[in-house]
Amino acid sequence: MTPLMSPALDRAALAAALAASPAGPAAGSVSGFRAAALHVLAGDGAGLAATLAGLAGGRLAWVWDGAAPLPPWSRLGVAPARVLVVRTWSAEEAVGAAEAALGAPGFGGVVLAAAPEEAALRRLRLAAEAGGAMALLLCPDAPPPCWRVREVSAARLADPRWEVAHGRGAPRVLAWRAAQGALEEEGQGWREAG
Repeated sequence: MTPLMSPALDRAALAAALAASPAGPAAGSVSGFRAAALHVLAGDGAGLAATLAGLAGGRLAWVWDGAAPLPPWSRLGVAPARVLVVRTWSAEEAVGAAEAALGAPGFGGVVLAAAPEEAALRRLRLAAEAGGAMALLLCPDAPPPCWRVREVSAARLADPRWEVAHGRGAPRVLAWRAAQGALEEEGQGWREAG
């Protein structure tokens, strides 16, 4: 894991970290979450976001304000060495860092844990489309249309499971199967390997 943390976002350090990222393959879609698109996750979506971004290929950028704990990368199928963590102190810094990662080669997934304004959402959407990476915005109180996410794992040691629904659609359960390295939609027998 490569942390970037300073009292003010060090743009030169961010640019150097992004430039040092090797190009990696990007997935077209993971469990209905498309690459080159912005997905807003409402509820408890941090673990699912980490898993999806990890399955998207390449490196993962995690841009956050430090309020919530970081996900347990290995438990969610993400090698910590693939993660660039960027700690920001304002929504403006967070959006700028996420835009930079979305435009950098080598990033398959970018997760932003912040609440940007509507104009910033459009910029993030355009950056994801142009760069080809999957952008995941963690916004616990986002109104529809968004992905509603609720962790439903029975125990902390069990494989993580999430109930997800898009907009007002019917919920389905996605489970990370660590032994297989796959995200599975329960009841469907459908898998995507990471």
